[in-house]
Amino acid sequence: MPRFELADLKTHPLRYRGEEWAKNYLSLLGERSKRGQKAREAEIRACARDPWWCITGWFFTHDEKEQGGADGEITPMRFPDKEYLRYAVYCMFKHQLLLISKSRQLMFSWLRIAIYTWEGLFLKYRKCGIRSKNEDDADKLIARAAFIHDNLPAWMRDPLAKKIMCKLSLPRMSNIILGLPSGSDMFRSNSCSDAADDEFQEDPTPKKTIDATLPVIKGRGPQDDGTFHGGYFCGIFTAKSSAAIKDIVFDTPLWKSTDPKNRGHNPDPVGRYRIFYPMKGIREWETRTGFHVLEVHYSSDPDKDPDTERGRIWFEYAKQGFQESWDEEMEIDWECLDGDALFPTFKEDIHCIDSYRVREGVPVIRCDDFGYNYPFMALMQFNELGQLVIFGEITRSQIVIDDFVPLTKLYISGGKDDQGNYHKGMCPGALFCTFCDPAGEKMTHRSRRTDVQVLQLAGFPAQCSVVHSIDKNRLMNHYLKIREDGLPGLLIVAPECHVIVAALKGKLVRDEKKKGTSDEGSPKDVHPFIDGYDAVTYGMRGVTVLETMEILMPERGFGQYEVNEDEFYDDAPARDSKESYIGQY
Repeated sequence: MPRFELADLKTHPLRYRGEEWAKNYLSLLGERSKRGQKAREAEIRACARDPWWCITGWFFTHDEKEQGGADGEITPMRFPDKEYLRYAVYCMFKHQLLLISKSRQLMFSWLRIAIYTWEGLFLKYRKCGIRSKNEDDADKLIARAAFIHDNLPAWMRDPLAKKIMCKLSLPRMSNIILGLPSGSDMFRSNSCSDAADDEFQEDPTPKKTIDATLPVIKGRGPQDDGTFHGGYFCGIFTAKSSAAIKDIVFDTPLWKSTDPKNRGHNPDPVGRYRIFYPMKGIREWETRTGFHVLEVHYSSDPDKDPDTERGRIWFEYAKQGFQESWDEEMEIDWECLDGDALFPTFKEDIHCIDSYRVREGVPVIRCDDFGYNYPFMALMQFNELGQLVIFGEITRSQIVIDDFVPLTKLYISGGKDDQGNYHKGMCPGALFCTFCDPAGEKMTHRSRRTDVQVLQLAGFPAQCSVVHSIDKNRLMNHYLKIREDGLPGLLIVAPECHVIVAALKGKLVRDEKKKGTSDEGSPKDVHPFIDGYDAVTYGMRGVTVLETMEILMPERGFGQYEVNEDEFYDDAPARDSKESYIGQY
């Protein structure tokens, strides 16, 4: 497959040299003379070398909302010449595995079809498949390709082109463009050399789709010149996606900042993404699994950018009537509410702070949840005013505890990672009280040690905290409420704890399926938010044992936040010695 540098993608001069030049040039191409023949041949060579030249010069789209004029004809419109689309074309050819997270109404479906049409006209032996929700939607996409082809000048069209249901054949170069319905094995069963999913957020099993597609498109692998033999996979979707797609996009995972003005990600130093901002409204990064993620916000389009006069008018018009899905569909907000928040008393302006300095000599509370898919660790400490401060978190997907615990040590104490990069620790040399998931005492097939033993060997002697789901809610609500001195019992360092903040904002919602059961009121299992919530409540449960021992809060009389253990539990455990809870790393 060809690869293009961004500088190689040039806009056709028909778009900027003026009407007089365009009229003369089109007249020249239409001549039957040798001069006209040479001009047509030169134009075809230029289009074959540069897809953006071809798209901006000769491809037309149409407004699907248009019903047609009196004669039923739909008005063709030249493909828009916009920089964000040009950059997307560059990425589509540069990256074999590409995920595009986008706002609505940015013409990416048309762009993907335009590229397939270009391939069908100028490359050989391509079988391009584009998948949608169902067969009817897939056929509409192929109809777009046929529209682009039919509006080309006769000397550029394939004379043998034929459109049938969900298929456009371009026999001159032995190419086919297929429209495919949903199904994880559609690309594989049709042996597609190029695969694109126009509604990837609708796929219930995106990982199965990727696993089934990769062997088909990868071909013989990379070549000596840096290119690769094979095709491309491109998934196009909005932020209104399943947890499985979020797991692929943010496979660390890292989540968007809680500050709406900061479109950055969690600055977690362990496994941090290098995020690039090539232009306004676009950011991109590489995932650990080899995907390139391109996130395109509507502000990348000057006609939709609210900072421009025209964009402001569009923004006000476009947002009218939206009820709940604007943030997901348009703002690419992965943290927006999934329902009624489980903890409505949580308020960012009250419970969130920007930074926290770890107190020396006061133990740090380490909380661990040993989720099968998302192991999670949170760090907490009581400040001088007796407020519980959550100041750090780390989580990973598809990782065993034996590999996760060394990452947490690096996150806590700092040092060099496997690549030789140095990381500053969150609290090196601190004393720790570690509380964890009671499931960590069970032996699993994944390890010869229990999870608690792994923590013990790493220098974190852990105590398991048994907490019923309803008691977790009571604990969290108890710490969230405002104390008698007017201060909140819980503070969270928002820049370091994105998952926990997102969970309390609304990613944790009540599971209506459990209504009427003993677990009524417990949250849905939405990862990694449920894992962060569980980890924090294990620590809160352990705190009820340690608070009265004057270990965690050496100061007394500063409006200390007393937690009456019997308020939550009928089976309050016996007080153990201080030493059994303390470890140092």
